[in-house]
Amino acid sequence: MFKIFGRHYGAQRFFIMLFLCLAVLIGMGIYGGHVQHEKSKKRVSDTALYTSNFTWSRTGDQGQVVGMITDTNHTKAFLLIKNPTTSSVDAMKYECFLTGRDAPVTNNPSLTTYVFGSTGYVGFYFMDAKGFASQIYQLIIRDDSVASEMANDGTVVGGDNGSFSAHNQIQIFLNFAAKGTTVADVMNSANPQPLAIMADLPVKIGNEDGNVAGRYASYQKSAQSDLSVMVSDMQSIVQYRDTLHNLGVIVPDLPYYMANDKIDTHPNDFTKEPMRFTEEMAASSEMSSGSHYLDDGTSIQTKPTDDTESPDSGYVTGDMAGATYVGEGGVEMPYFYLHTMYLNPGCVNFEWQGRLMSNGLISQVFGNDYPAGTALSKMYNGYQEWSAVAKADYAAAMPTNVKYDSWRKADGSFVDMSTGSASDTSTVQGLILAYENALNDYLVKRADYFRYLDLMLQGEYSVQSLGETISSNNGVNWQNLWIIN
Repeated sequence: MFKIFGRHYGAQRFFIMLFLCLAVLIGMGIYGGHVQHEKSKKRVSDTALYTSNFTWSRTGDQGQVVGMITDTNHTKAFLLIKNPTTSSVDAMKYECFLTGRDAPVTNNPSLTTYVFGSTGYVGFYFMDAKGFASQIYQLIIRDDSVASEMANDGTVVGGDNGSFSAHNQIQIFLNFAAKGTTVADVMNSANPQPLAIMADLPVKIGNEDGNVAGRYASYQKSAQSDLSVMVSDMQSIVQYRDTLHNLGVIVPDLPYYMANDKIDTHPNDFTKEPMRFTEEMAASSEMSSGSHYLDDGTSIQTKPTDDTESPDSGYVTGDMAGATYVGEGGVEMPYFYLHTMYLNPGCVNFEWQGRLMSNGLISQVFGNDYPAGTALSKMYNGYQEWSAVAKADYAAAMPTNVKYDSWRKADGSFVDMSTGSASDTSTVQGLILAYENALNDYLVKRADYFRYLDLMLQGEYSVQSLGETISSNNGVNWQNLWIIN
């Protein structure tokens, strides 16, 4: 059997080596194909959207795929696109055709189309109780409006499909059941409402910078930042008050509207804490035992306490009883909550920590004031009118800048405030200035915090106001989805 290694068997050795090389190459090709096939399968199972932009075939108008969200079980999917403003605003004018790119479609979903006024946003809500199969779907969307159908032939983007020449269409490739789909809590409800869905999608409405959901997230971050600074300021306020008292300085009472503020990680109990400003919260002679005059001659009512009293230094508790967020480095951090019995004029307090906009903000504060079914936009308009009047009437009662015109010691002598710097706390004058800075910074951040809560409500309103112009084929006995295999 070893004769092939002899000098007379060179040809046989050549063909054997050639066979072995071919076998190795074939084996590597088969293995490579298998690896590529598995990678392709993984891409199919992981990727939710394969299309980010589109062009309408007859008009040539361009648009974008905003995003798609699903429920946990992949029985529901909401696809949102952004059309040019020339597209139809009538949901009844849109037809859809669903087919599989690589395999027949095994699902038979229902479809509800929503057109959000003249914003250009169109939503397609698919539902199949048995759950969507993980495959690449080709979705063809047709605009049957007269203006669209009468348009000149544009760029045909549907390949060899002649319908793209005959009708104004786009195509989107997607996988409803991909692992990479964005699962949204709002889709897990029995009957997701389109405006609630829109609140959590990156939609841009009006002339504001950025999208609504993105701005809401930034407001949450800024509100949390304000509370963090307020915690630090209050700790400084407590420290400075105690130090000044030990030095024999009489420290004026804190402004009554923040004297009992508490910031911790416990959610608010709004059965005991106010959610809205009331005129009773504004300063009056009955609310305080004393006044302290400012440099401009106006007075600020203060909490009726003994001059030596400092606020509770235990302003922050360490447990994480409330909502949390992921901070820098992926570390789970607790949200702060402001507990106060005095809200700034025209302002509200509500639970935003760890909540999506779709969870409802406006209804949290004003829902009990209106009959069931009242539009949130109506609630918000009422809030805006009330807020403007309250701020105009009572803002001066809760100033965000406090500067006392004189300081005295327990022995009756006055502190000479003509010298000193807030950066030098080794002197009494420096301590007083540092104390005033910390107090005023707290009041400014407190007002800023309430401003961000107002902006959160404004963001929800911008989405909810679309309800006045929304068009839908929901409840209409008219087929708008065809399955093609």
